Formats: sequence, structure tokens, C-alpha cells
Amino acid sequence: MKRTVNNFSGKIKPSSATREKVGRTLVSVIGGTILTREWVLKQLPFIIFLTFLGTIYIANIYAADRTIIAIEKNKKANEVFRYEHVLMKSKLMGASRRSEVIRRLENTGVKESLVPPVKLVARNPKQ
Repeated sequence: MKRTVNNFSGKIKPSSATREKVGRTLVSVIGGTILTREWVLKQLPFIIFLTFLGTIYIANIYAADRTIIAIEKNKKANEVFRYEHVLMKSKLMGASRRSEVIRRLENTGVKESLVPPVKLVARNPKQ
């Protein structure tokens, strides 16, 4: 491959043979004749395999994106449910205090027992 040097700019210019080779390659790619060459036909199964792998790779990326979006939605829903849980728990704790239960049962006639609870122990009948 011969190259000529332009004395003014110092850049290397490709020779006319190199330009012709590039031109012929470009014409064969655009015209489609490159697909009839023997080495392209030999490599066709590999090219199809690479195309298949590329398709699988792209599908995997889309599936991962959908999974990430679903995870983010679930995180937001989880936060909402956690806030609701904390709110309900605080309401329940307030409503189950002894003084609150006594206040709510005043109008029903049920009164607080003044007798402490007794622990019952069952005897074993075999002894």
C-alpha cells in the first residue's frame, strides 16, 4: 500500500489503489453482491447466531427495565402501607388504654372489676 505525504501539511494521503479498493467494497456492499461471496456464505450461521444473541440481549434489557419499574412501584406502595400501619397502630394503642376503655364503657353499664384476677391451676386426675 503506497502512501504519499503532502509536504505542506505533513498528513499521509492514501494512494489511488487504496481508494479504488474502498470504492469497490462500498459498491459491493450497497449493491448486495457482497452477500454472494463464499466467505460471507460460510459465516452466515455465525451471523445468524450473533443476531439471535443480540435479540436475546435486547429482550433481557427490556425485561430488566420492567422489573426495575415494578420494584419501584412496590417500594412506593410499601411505604404507603407502612404509614397506614403506623397510623392504625397508634390509634389502636390509644383506644386500648385502660382509661379509654373505661370511658367508652361508662354508658353501657359495664364497670371495672375491683377484684384482681385469680390464677386457676388444674390438678392432674391421675395423681
